[in-house]
Order: sequence, then structure tokens, then C-alpha cells
Amino acid sequence: MGTVYSTLAAKQYLEYLPLIVGIACGVILVIAFLIGMKKGARKVSWSGFVWIFAGVAFFLIDKYLGAKNPLLKWLTNKGFATGVVAFASSLSIALVCILFSLGVYGICSLIFRPRVKWVKKEADRYTKDENGVEYDEDYEDYDDYEEYEDRKVPVRKGYGTPSVAGRITGGIICAINTAMVLLVVIASLLFLVNSTKLKDGALSAMYSVPFVRTFLKFATRWAFDLAIIGIIIGVACAGRRKGFVETLRVLIVNVGSIVLVGLCFWVPFSKFAQVGGNSFFYTLVSRCTSAITALGASAKVSAIVAKILSGVLLAALAVVAVVLLNLLLRLAVRGIDKVEAIRAIDGVFAALLYLVIGVAVCALIWAIMYVLSYYGIFKAGGLFTGETCLSKGLFDTFDVYLKPWIEKLTKTLSGWMSKV
Repeated sequence: MGTVYSTLAAKQYLEYLPLIVGIACGVILVIAFLIGMKKGARKVSWSGFVWIFAGVAFFLIDKYLGAKNPLLKWLTNKGFATGVVAFASSLSIALVCILFSLGVYGICSLIFRPRVKWVKKEADRYTKDENGVEYDEDYEDYDDYEEYEDRKVPVRKGYGTPSVAGRITGGIICAINTAMVLLVVIASLLFLVNSTKLKDGALSAMYSVPFVRTFLKFATRWAFDLAIIGIIIGVACAGRRKGFVETLRVLIVNVGSIVLVGLCFWVPFSKFAQVGGNSFFYTLVSRCTSAITALGASAKVSAIVAKILSGVLLAALAVVAVVLLNLLLRLAVRGIDKVEAIRAIDGVFAALLYLVIGVAVCALIWAIMYVLSYYGIFKAGGLFTGETCLSKGLFDTFDVYLKPWIEKLTKTLSGWMSKV
């Protein structure tokens, strides 16, 4: 009897779970609003506005103008599957909306964000210059006013105390940023529960609340596509801040060096170091072999040790080259940071590169969900309706290109397991 009463009490409590979550979200949004008010509109992140602007633009354009996308006709004529064509069309529209939103964001950042600008002094020799920079009477060059007047000074713009309108706008922006994140997180958790037996079991009482059913219906149509757009924008913004040259430097140092060292040890054992291969590698291995043989080693041992030694020498050269290239790229990054126009161009190229990376990240996440759904672990496919252009489109594309590989892998693994 006690167990029955405990179960009923738990179900009654779960009916209030949406209200508790709503109150918690409200508190978080109030805190975000207060933080935004303190910082002002110039200093808070605008990513939420960029996100929602790109999302709304995508949903409207894809719904009303998607059928006129020239990519649809071109891919159809090429013989691609219907689902793949629809996804490619929606993705192209999403990327255009994202690029446009990021472009507007970049222009607004240049205009409204706090920045430091170097300007030439036009000074009153006895008081202060037009920028309000006071003279230091002990400065050694003040006796030569002409030289002092030619010097440039940094002027900080937008760093002052925010106005009342700026504080209110900052609070609204910060609250919107937080609301967008909360929306996707709550929707994802609700989808996760909705795809398990908890929906009809322990958490069934929660679904009796009308607001939860309405929110789930709304989120099923928009949240996943909005999440894809948000991930791509987030990755692109991170790339813009990092810069293209800096990204290239990090890739060369962290990834390129490992790949190069691996290649250096592989080349001496490959056909490139044999007769008829590359003359440089063949000569290097031959000389190392002669040197090891001269020490009294057998022909078999000399051949192996010589190749390893050749790999060490090549790896040493590769490391030196990477170190020098790293230094040059560091100097390039410092030079780029000093010129605003070049820094902006560098950021644009970085954003484009990271845009592609963002698409790849989304594809990987959705591919994992597809695999889990294929094996019945997490039934994500049922969440995507025809309204979710990007999410359902990804699953339709995986049906064409990923599913055959999964079936082949499953068949192979089944054959191995049957032999164990």
C-alpha cells in the first residue's frame, strides 16, 4: 500500500515539474537580463540575435521561396534522390541566411563595438588635445612641441559608462541569448525523454500538462533545425575570433607536425626510398645503410636500422621546418592584428572555413543519432517530421549514403561474431 501511495505522490509531483522548470528558467533569464544591463549593449554577446535572425530568415525563405531554388532543378536533373535534393536545397538556403546574418553582425560590430583607434595628436600645447588626453608635464619631448604633436595616441571608443537605453538593450540581448540556449537544451531533453519508455512510464504525468504537449509540438517543428543553425553560427563565430592565419598555424603545429613525423618514418620503408623511387630518399637510406654496415652490422640489421635512422633525420628536418613556419605565422598574426582591414579580411576567411567545419560537426552529431536510431537504441527518426527541413533532410540523406555502409558493417560484424 505504501508503494502505491509513493507512486501516486511521485506522479502528482511530476505534474508540477514543467512549472518548476519554467520558474527556474525565469530566474535564469532575470539574472541574464541584469548581467546585460550591467555590461550594456556594446559589450554583451550578440550571438543570440544573429542566431534567431538567421533562423527566422531560413524558415521564411525555405517555406515561401524554397521551391524556386535553382539548386533543386540542377540536382534533380543530375539524378539525385528526392530527399537528398530537398536537403541540399534547404542547406544552401540556411548557409546563405547564416552568411548574411554574420555579415550584418560583422558590420554592426565594426560600428558599435568598443574599440581602440590610433589617432594623430592635434594638441593645445598648454592643456589637452581634442581627444581629452592630458599632457604629462614631465614628458621629455614636451620642450619640442612639433615632435610631440606628430605622435599618435590610442583613443578608446565605446568604453564609457552605458546609457540607460544601452543598459536596457543589453539586458534584452543577454536575455534573448540565454533564452535561445535554454530553448534548445529543454527541447533536446524533452525529445530524449520522448524517445524512451519514460514517456509512458515514470514521466507520463508530465505529458498530461497542456503546455508540455504544445511546446513539444512546436519544438518538434523548429528546435532541431534551429539547433543546426546555432551550431554552425557558433563554430563560425569562434573561427572569426580566432582568425584564419592563427587557425592555420595551430593546425600546422598540432596536426601537421604529427602527420609529418609519421610520414618521415614511413617514407624510408616505402617504394619512394627504393631503386627507381625518389632520388633524395633513396640516397639518404643508402648512405645510412653504408654507415651502419661500416660499424660491422649484418646486411639485414643494417637495412632496418638505416631506415629507422633515415626516419629520425627526416623527422628532425620536419620539426625544424615546422618550428620556423610557426614563428613566421606568429609574426604574420601579430602583423594582421595591427591592421584593422586585414584583420577583418582574415576573420572573414576564418568564418568561411569554420562554417564548413560547423556543417561537418552537425553531420557527425546527426549521423550518431541516425546510427542509434537504426539499431533501436534511440528512436530519433520519429521526431523529425516534414517541417524539419534540415534534420529530416539529413536523415533522408543518410538513408541513401550512410545506411548501405551500416548494413555492410552489421553484416560483417555478424559474420565475425558467429565465428567466435
